[in-house]
Amino acid sequence: MSPDLQIARVYLSVYGGRATSVDVLEYIDREHAGRLRHTLGKLVRLRYVPQLQFFIDDSLDRAERIHSILDRVAPKHDDAD
Repeated sequence: MSPDLQIARVYLSVYGGRATSVDVLEYIDREHAGRLRHTLGKLVRLRYVPQLQFFIDDSLDRAERIHSILDRVAPKHDDAD
C-alpha cells in the first residue's frame, strides 16, 4: 500500500500455461481489476478503495537461481561416508 492508501501493489506469480507473465498481467488488469477493486471495497473498511497495480512476483525464480549458484560453488559431500 502507498502511504496515503490510494494505491495497492499486487504481486502475482504465474506458473505453467502458454500465456506469458505480461499477458496474464494485462488480462487481469483489463478484465478483472475493476471487479477485484469492487469486491475489496465491500470487504475492507477504508475511506478510499485503493487503485490496484499488478506486478510479477519473481522471488521464487530468484531463489531458484541463487540455490543453483550455491549448488555449483558448494563442495560436494558424499553421504555414503
